[in-house]
Amino acid sequence: MTSVRQDLIDALRQYEEEEKRKRERELKEKEERISQAAQNDVKSMYEPYLKDDEDEMLEDFYNHLKDSDVEGYSKTPYCDSEGKNTVGVGNRIPNYEAVKNLTMTSKDAPVSESNPAWDEDKKRGFMQKLDEFCRDKTNWSQIPKRQYEEYNTKYKDTMPYFQDDELEELSKKYIRDTALPEIKRNVQNVGINFHHDLNRDGQKGLMDMQYNLGSNKFKLIDLEDHNQIDKSDLKYKNELKADKNSYLRPEIRKDLIDKGYWVGLSNALKQRDEAMVQKEIHRRNVSEKRNDKIRNLFANPWQKRAATVQNPYDQRENRLKNPWDEDDKWWY
Repeated sequence: MTSVRQDLIDALRQYEEEEKRKRERELKEKEERISQAAQNDVKSMYEPYLKDDEDEMLEDFYNHLKDSDVEGYSKTPYCDSEGKNTVGVGNRIPNYEAVKNLTMTSKDAPVSESNPAWDEDKKRGFMQKLDEFCRDKTNWSQIPKRQYEEYNTKYKDTMPYFQDDELEELSKKYIRDTALPEIKRNVQNVGINFHHDLNRDGQKGLMDMQYNLGSNKFKLIDLEDHNQIDKSDLKYKNELKADKNSYLRPEIRKDLIDKGYWVGLSNALKQRDEAMVQKEIHRRNVSEKRNDKIRNLFANPWQKRAATVQNPYDQRENRLKNPWDEDDKWWY
């Protein structure tokens, strides 16, 4: 009899425990659904503004690049400082495939009967000549106008003109599809959210670095994060994981620099140290005017946080008196 009773008690306890777990599971699932719905709702409200902000930022950054102290702007192709075929705001055009869908004309004017668009053969011929011209290192340091004169003298031909709207579209597409995603991933390595933590100046400054140097020459890294070190292409991974300060050793420092890692700037950004960022932001082989412009952008690169608004109805300060309070018999 006792055994049967105990079995019933155990069965009841097991049933109650199962019901409890079931209720807890249902409650947890409900909370997760509510949380997900809230996130989706916030995301649906936030994304349109984020896109508008990015469009405005891209426009601002494109105009920044057109500044003659930054990239400058040229409707005619030229050789950049590395001898690469370039046009617009430093857009590389390495071969015919890069220009086949762009309009090229002999005059700085819209396409017309008197200024027809170049055909495929003429484009191919020009790109071949430009490639030969840019491979000659003596032409690299010449400004576009001088290159234009030298090119005409050498080939007895005219330099083509590209269209402003097509060059703008080409540049913005590269910025949106390549440079922007790269810098977003890059700053995450040092604990920075590109949109949430940086203001327009900070965003523009780091985008300039990414656009100018590219993903191989501009990498941010947190040497306290062993996962980042493991995923890197560095030679001295074990030494860095054993002692983060080993990056000061000449051979390790050289390896970091050769692989494009900016350790000093990474540390400064991680610590939100504006003065150190301005010191570490300097680039070689870039004009001092451009370096100064970017340095000035980092005088105050962080997003301002909204001040906490005090509740004007704080009960401690604005408490309504109870007219029936025995201590306040105002009706007498």
